[in-house]
Amino acid sequence: MLFSEQFPKADVATADWFDVLLDTDTQLFVDPLLISKEKRGRWKDAHGRLINHFDEVFGLIARSGLDSKSPYYTQAVARLKFPEPNEFCLGYTSDGTDGAGGSVKLARQIARAMAEAIDRGIKHLDHFELLGVFNARIGPDRISDLTCTILRPYFVSYTADIAKKYGLATQEWEIAVGPTGQDSIKAELPKNPVEDRPVLLVPKRFLRRLPTLDAEDWWGWYVLKSGINIDLLEKVDKKSIVEEASRNADAVKEWAAEHNKSKGRPYDVDRDPDLLWRWDPITNEWVSANPIDLGAFKRKDRFHRVVETVVGQYKHFIEQEGGWRHLYNDDGSERDELAAQNLLRGIGKHYCHASGIEIDREVNIGRGPVDFKFSRGRNLVTLLEVKKLTSGKFWNGLERQLTTYMDADEVTDGWLLALQLRDGGVSKQRREELGERVAQVSKDLGLQIDHAVVDGREKKSASKL
Repeated sequence: MLFSEQFPKADVATADWFDVLLDTDTQLFVDPLLISKEKRGRWKDAHGRLINHFDEVFGLIARSGLDSKSPYYTQAVARLKFPEPNEFCLGYTSDGTDGAGGSVKLARQIARAMAEAIDRGIKHLDHFELLGVFNARIGPDRISDLTCTILRPYFVSYTADIAKKYGLATQEWEIAVGPTGQDSIKAELPKNPVEDRPVLLVPKRFLRRLPTLDAEDWWGWYVLKSGINIDLLEKVDKKSIVEEASRNADAVKEWAAEHNKSKGRPYDVDRDPDLLWRWDPITNEWVSANPIDLGAFKRKDRFHRVVETVVGQYKHFIEQEGGWRHLYNDDGSERDELAAQNLLRGIGKHYCHASGIEIDREVNIGRGPVDFKFSRGRNLVTLLEVKKLTSGKFWNGLERQLTTYMDADEVTDGWLLALQLRDGGVSKQRREELGERVAQVSKDLGLQIDHAVVDGREKKSASKL
């Protein structure tokens, strides 16, 4: 459900704010570097507020002598704890908008990252998101969450003005601000009917898929500048990148300075080339025109039919109803696997929720995230993995990922959904082998794993056949 669907008075066509999904998080992040480009108006002092906050914490950690038991260090950790920014509906979560936010664990991770930076002689950062380059535990979701929480008063004022401009229905909310949320402000804001909390809107120009100053971006720059074997671009994990950044802090500063001079490039929210939010209205429209009741399958002996039906509808949408077009960019190149997963997510969500069945996206189970978890209560659960036939991790998705997740969650029913976008070669070979290998894994491990192949290759029009 888009914000504009709940509040139709809002003029999306001329809006500078992101028309956010209210019932699930969109995988976009607020980028502090883009905020730093604001030199006038409401946001001109916002980035300075961010940096001042982290400078104060840096000072406390430095005074602690990097001793985690020092009262100064304890105070620093306290200043890094924030209420979770669930009102924004952004970032990485499962099927909903409850993120990891500013927990004690996160605060300690950031404090350790600062201590490590100080130990390397870094006592001030013009851009605090560089902590994510120097510490493997700080990802884009953490950077975005901290930005949203520290600057929450700005977003509250921004959203309240938008609501007033369009005459939207609002109610008074008391919004926690500041470290640990001990302070609060009151404001008239729109209500998210799904989560029973206020909605906070974000300017489109602040959003990216990853923060500009991201560890992998630095690594790409560093590899090219240093003349290192370009094959290393894809073979190095974040831990190794962080270690290299720690040894080359001056190179990190040079890279950050180059970005600081640039205008910054936000994600093209309106066109949404990576299908990060348009999957919801696309699939909602299709499911509404093709209703199916899954209610009859909410029993233990029939629950496997839930996923079978959803996969069947997805296959029909892609192969017969033109859904395959959403798997490709405007230039004909393949979109990331995420686009195919999001379309399945949308079809599954709109069918399942109508029947009281949960479908969760990328739920952490034991050792990592499984693509989808279909469930009704704790006893009826089926896990599903989606993989392109050309993926280098295709067989790993079947023989390791899916089965590991099933074992961790004590689930016996699973699915592997294979997506074919190319002719011949490895796609043809794997498609031919798929049934036999799925059957063998199921037999060896005593599991019930089903599979399906969805043909997402371009379809010729009838006039060209």
